[in-house]
Amino acid sequence: MPLELKRHSGVRSGSGTKPEDFGDNFFISEIETQCWFVEGSFAHMQSVFAEAPTSVGLQAIAHSILVFASNVAKLLSEPKKGSENRKRRAIRLQQLLNCTEYDFSATVAARNYLEHFDERMDRYLDRSKQDEPGMLAHRLVHAEIDEFMTLEGWGTLKARYLQHLNTTTLEFTMVDKKILLGPVIQQSMEIGAKAKAWREALPKASG
Repeated sequence: MPLELKRHSGVRSGSGTKPEDFGDNFFISEIETQCWFVEGSFAHMQSVFAEAPTSVGLQAIAHSILVFASNVAKLLSEPKKGSENRKRRAIRLQQLLNCTEYDFSATVAARNYLEHFDERMDRYLDRSKQDEPGMLAHRLVHAEIDEFMTLEGWGTLKARYLQHLNTTTLEFTMVDKKILLGPVIQQSMEIGAKAKAWREALPKASG
């Protein structure tokens, strides 16, 4: 069955000076798409978990969820550095989708942390040379996070993790930063539903 091309229902036409909100419909469609990516990634995570509950691939999916969710945050947050147009657009989109009360700070911080993860590892490994002896794990996916580990010949050591995904709580640990993926996913699903409802309420294009 061939792919069917459809006219975008939010296309705006006309002549003269474009209003400032020209194109807002495309940004809202992008928000909806990124939220859909989050939801789809979580569905994929559940599928992978069912087959391989300790697969490190679950961490890759967690990364994807944070990337897509932070893309939503960029569009709905006033940038600290950016044009006045971007700031005004973020405020308009918040108001159009009734998202003025959403807090994206944890998502953005986690995404930025991952983006510079090599630097975080470097700092942590340098600092850990001075710490008490412990067991450092690279990447683990498990139903719980252990505070201590037993290593043959070394006894019981304090456990440290560069990355750990707790599949029971969906807490994602990255060295010294933690984030619960559940609220991130739930927030994205709510925003995606708002974006879809807004878009479907637009006048339908004819032709």
